[in-house]
Amino acid sequence: MKNFLLLLSQIILFIFFLSLFGWCVKQVYEDKKEQGVISKSLKVFVSFPDIFSKAIAEVKKLPDTFIETNKDFYTINNLEKDLIVLSSYTSSVKERVIELINLKNSKTVYKWTVKNPFQKHDRIIDPVMLSDSSICYSYNGVSGITKVDKFGSFLWSQDSIIHHHSINKDKDENIWVCSYLREPKKHIYFKGKYILNDNEIKFIDNQITKLDASTGQIIFHKSIMELLKENNLMNLILKSPNTDDPFHINDVEPALYNSKYFNEGDVFISSRNLSCIFHYRPSTNKLINFIEGGFYCQHDVDILNDSILLFFNNNTMVLPAENKKSIPNSDDMINFSKFHSSIFKYNLASNKLIRLDERVFKVNEIFTNTEGMVEQLNDSTYFVEEQNDGILWVLQNNSVLYKNVLNSEHNGYHHLPNWIKVISYN
Repeated sequence: MKNFLLLLSQIILFIFFLSLFGWCVKQVYEDKKEQGVISKSLKVFVSFPDIFSKAIAEVKKLPDTFIETNKDFYTINNLEKDLIVLSSYTSSVKERVIELINLKNSKTVYKWTVKNPFQKHDRIIDPVMLSDSSICYSYNGVSGITKVDKFGSFLWSQDSIIHHHSINKDKDENIWVCSYLREPKKHIYFKGKYILNDNEIKFIDNQITKLDASTGQIIFHKSIMELLKENNLMNLILKSPNTDDPFHINDVEPALYNSKYFNEGDVFISSRNLSCIFHYRPSTNKLINFIEGGFYCQHDVDILNDSILLFFNNNTMVLPAENKKSIPNSDDMINFSKFHSSIFKYNLASNKLIRLDERVFKVNEIFTNTEGMVEQLNDSTYFVEEQNDGILWVLQNNSVLYKNVLNSEHNGYHHLPNWIKVISYN
């Protein structure tokens, strides 16, 4: 009987203290006044399960190099030819894979595995393969250019610059890159400035850089700010909505031969934030042409033939759009259609733009706010990377020949593409 009464009294005391603890918690959360040390400690204590759950969720969260695959996503594959592309993706936090893959059958042709010394979300973008199967690559906006041989063994590294976006080969297999100058304490620094209405505006400069692919040494280096100043075009800086980063160069495409409209060694430079393409001649330091109009925040300019350029038109704003929901609708509000991206050809002879496969972009709502690229496979067929959603397309005569993603080992997620290069289509 004594043991029963002792147990009963312990249960009553436990319930009392549990009730008292609950009452204290209730007072802490209902008290609107500044809390003392005891109240704050109590709040942290009762929040521990939430904190623990959040920590577990953070551990499980995949890096931003993976994209959740839409449950309604479906694939299309009507490729009759092998389409070999060079891609890159995250294999683990500490490694990245650069891979030759045949999109027709999703089979790996060859791959290089390289170390990732940076953060888990940093990615290799637009690697380039040379004729000896060596690879030049960088971690976008973080590192300089590194070269490895066909086995993935280190050959050289050029770290005096920070690379971003594209890497392209010239006729001699030297490589052209978009770059920033490296400053010891920061990745990128503000080099330019101007005065506007008594305000000093400082901004980031961009460079284009040519590297010797054999040694990694810099052969040519040019500031975009200096290029515009020397060609009396500094007023263009006022066109950019982004005062911190007015140029944002994303591609530098070298001419591999002479034509009526360009010389071997000329480069076509894509400026996202100015929505224009520069035709620049390094040999004379002259800006030959300035192409704009009808396209916005474009990427990936290519030379198709003696007089035609091809590029991806993101068709978006430089800075994020604001959706002001508090503003009421007008009774006679004019509704614009939904915007989508597109691809353009530009005729250097006639100075005319030609929009390609517009209907298929609209019907399939192909749009990427940033990045994105296009490569022509033949006269009527184009490979398109819808980068933000990670969808790869092959379009032919306004129809879809191929639609897929780069599948990952994580169920329900696919790889974020990083400017895939077409190697062959036959």
